Amino acid sequence: QRNKAIPKATSVNIQRQEEVEVRGLDADRFRELQLAMISVTLDLRSCDKLTKLFYTLSAKAANKDRVNFLRNEDAESFADAFNLSLDYAKHGEKIELPFHLFKDIPTELHKCLAWKN
Repeated sequence: QRNKAIPKATSVNIQRQEEVEVRGLDADRFRELQLAMISVTLDLRSCDKLTKLFYTLSAKAANKDRVNFLRNEDAESFADAFNLSLDYAKHGEKIELPFHLFKDIPTELHKCLAWKN
């Protein structure tokens, strides 16, 4: 099954590969580099989901604590993570989150997270 993110071989793509081969980079290495760049793009897209999720989780944590509301420790942690997630695509730094809150994040998105001490 072909990955839709990978373009079909066209005369332009073949010409580019031939140009790359002339420069000393073989077609296999060229393809490997293309796949690496696509992988980074897909990672950034999947981590974009975290921005919305952090906002929602912050509100839920705040609503559970009628005394502290937005000063609830978990609500603040999710709000901080929300702010960090806005810069994730720009800087690529992992988003820090206390380990006990990882359970609220889908496992496939853990690659975007780092433990916060």
